[in-house]
Amino acid sequence: MTTTPRRGMIISYSLGWLKPYELPWLAYPPHVARTLPRDVMGLAGYRAHRPNLGTYEGRCPSLLLDEAQNGPVGAIDMLRPDQEALIADYRSGLLPVAPAPLRTRAG
Repeated sequence: MTTTPRRGMIISYSLGWLKPYELPWLAYPPHVARTLPRDVMGLAGYRAHRPNLGTYEGRCPSLLLDEAQNGPVGAIDMLRPDQEALIADYRSGLLPVAPAPLRTRAG
């Protein structure tokens, strides 16, 4: 064990980072994607990777496949359930507020 600073590197894989350069749903518009099997729709980009990769207006792009959709959909934040629970706990006062960082005088 040492107290000397060390450098490290993490090499990992995240499915959400494999976002294509162009969004496939530009190549397969909703009227075409509706004719595809459900799993192919997801591969064509009509599935979001939580919390917010590959979304359309902050929502899963599969909403574009809903033929009953009327009018524009407002943007939202797409959070995982555990993130929403933490926000609710913070707002209700169940989580402690972090203290402000100490400031030192330079000079």
